[in-house]
Parts: sequence; structure tokens; C-alpha cells
Amino acid sequence: MRLTESIHWVACGYVGPFFTAAGDCNVYLLHGPHGYVMIDAGGGKEPDLIGRQLRWDGVKLEEIKAILLTHPHVDHAAGANYWRKKTGAQVVAPEGAAEYLRKGGPYCPPSATNAPKSSIEPTPPDRTVAGGETFELAGLKLRAIAAPGHCPSMLCYRVDLDGLKVLVTGDCFYWGGKCTIFSLHDSDRAVFKQTLERLDKEEFDAFLGGHRFPVLHGAKEHLKLAIEEITRQIAGEPAMRA
Repeated sequence: MRLTESIHWVACGYVGPFFTAAGDCNVYLLHGPHGYVMIDAGGGKEPDLIGRQLRWDGVKLEEIKAILLTHPHVDHAAGANYWRKKTGAQVVAPEGAAEYLRKGGPYCPPSATNAPKSSIEPTPPDRTVAGGETFELAGLKLRAIAAPGHCPSMLCYRVDLDGLKVLVTGDCFYWGGKCTIFSLHDSDRAVFKQTLERLDKEEFDAFLGGHRFPVLHGAKEHLKLAIEEITRQIAGEPAMRA
């Protein structure tokens, strides 16, 4: 599904319109001068459904030059090896996620993600990036932003496309202000709130969330709702329903 001239939405299987397998996060393609960057890789359960979306959008597999992960939870990273093998693209991951990805195994449990597949096969990244780093993929210039809270290694990415200042948010916040934090050993609501407040200082007008719907205008309003949501959670109030 093409959102703009250069942004495609090719997977959504968990909270949203469900046009690929259950357990898939939102997967996007960003079109640069030298090909496409795939943002996250889905849960790896039925990748052919993502392949169908690529065909419908006229994207050739060999045009995908990089698979850029926001964090190593199963619904975002379990499909990375499949797509690396199918496309020849490099896997680019947050520096803090590299050790886990090299080893593989369970991380975010099915009870948290509704994902049918609960572990990731060993997926050594071809390249890692750290918060504050500016880098280039497929001719696109991106900047990584450290965004811990949901998990310590989370990165967001800023990129300019089609006249939009775009923030790739992973699982930091979604449409409507939803933000998810699980009872995992490395989730931290207080750190999450600090991350959201730092993101509020960034300049962006669109964002591509890891679940729910992408937002192409008025992005900051959703972030403000997310800050209110995490503040309520810290105060002991129940989380917003999916």
C-alpha cells in the first residue's frame, strides 16, 4: 500500500487492518535514490503475505537494499533472516540489539505480542547503528535516536521524504497515543516517559509506528497523547486498550 511517492506500508498483522500474518508489526518501505529500505521485518510466520504486498506495489525484491530494525522483539525482527536471503539486503540493527540477534532465541513472548512465533533464529546484523548516528542507506540519509523504555536497545529514525519530516517510531508510540510496555525484565515506564519527552523536542510532522496506523500529518498531537498515557500508567492507572 503506497502512502506517499516514497513510503509503502507492506505489513500489518497486529492491531490495525490485519493485511498480513498475525504477529507481524507494521513493515514499511522507504524509497531512496538507490533502492528501498525495509523498516522492520515482521514476525516471520507467513512472509509470503508481505511478498504479495510488495508485488502489488510493483517492488522487485532485488531493489530492497537494507532491512533496518528498530528493536529485536519477535514481531519486528523474526522475519529479518528470511528477507535478507530473499533480497540480498543487509540487516542493519541497533547496536544494543546485536548480541541478542547474533544468538537468537525467545525475547518478547507471545502473550505480549500475540505472535505465533516466539523466538528469533540467529540473525547476526551486517551493520549496527547507535543513537545520535547519522548514516545512509539506499541513498537515504537517516539519523538514529536512542529511545529506550519499551526495551533498552530501541531506536527511532528521522528521515526526510516527499516534503515530510518523518519519524520512524518502532514501538515508542502509535496512532492515538497508544504506547505499550510489557512486564519484561528490560521494560521501564519512567525511562519510556523520558524518551517520549525527548522525542517531543524533535522536529517531525509524520510518523511511522510499529503498530496501529501510520500518521502523515499532525504527528505531535499523537505524541502528546502518548506522554499523557505513559504518565497515567506510571500513576498506576490501566493502560489504554489496544
